[in-house]
Amino acid sequence: MGNVLPAILIVIVCFPFAFNAQSLKPLPTEFVDCVTNQRGVPVASNKQQTPLIKSRSGIVAYAEITAQSSTIGQCQNSTTVYVGQGNGSFRRVLRQGVERISDGSIYDGNGVAYMSWSPSGRNLLVVLFQWIWGTDGDGNYKYFLIKAGDNAARLMFPERAIWEQFKHPCYAQISFNSWVDDERIQLETRPFINFDEEGKPDPTPSCIKEPTMFSFDVLTDAVSGSSANF
Repeated sequence: MGNVLPAILIVIVCFPFAFNAQSLKPLPTEFVDCVTNQRGVPVASNKQQTPLIKSRSGIVAYAEITAQSSTIGQCQNSTTVYVGQGNGSFRRVLRQGVERISDGSIYDGNGVAYMSWSPSGRNLLVVLFQWIWGTDGDGNYKYFLIKAGDNAARLMFPERAIWEQFKHPCYAQISFNSWVDDERIQLETRPFINFDEEGKPDPTPSCIKEPTMFSFDVLTDAVSGSSANF
């Protein structure tokens, strides 16, 4: 699977709806399912589109998520991100399909959780959510940076950088919060305790005592945050 697309694909489209203001809340396209029957079996494909996200400089971005059903009752997703000037001409800058991970499992579900321009419109952040269809396991967030005018996306690892701040095994919930400036994004880390099926808490502690903000530099991959809550 290639996340970087050196070639330019121009798409001409017309949109009947208005541009959407950027929101700190996850987009409804974070999780896109196939059309299912009463038993929950996929019977038809489904396509959803994010709102148009417009930068201060006038550049527009959006994504299409397709949940493709198969004849054997399976569902697989693909996500494509487009960027353009808002005049109906867009180029493809990112495509995420099915992805095999290190343990042999396959992330066959994906969608767009966040799309957000930096304050000046110089950089676009796209956060994808991946999961394994038919399981209750945790999913994965992938962070991509797309510079205005570029035709490719760069994969970043801000959550990994935050985990490396903790010296011992622990639990936490990490999510994108906002841009700090054109070079840094802010992520919120919240305390978390894991419980088993019987409601017993896991002995592994929470990484932090209270919600903590970390900033991640999208150019240098450096992370900073207060250690007072560790």
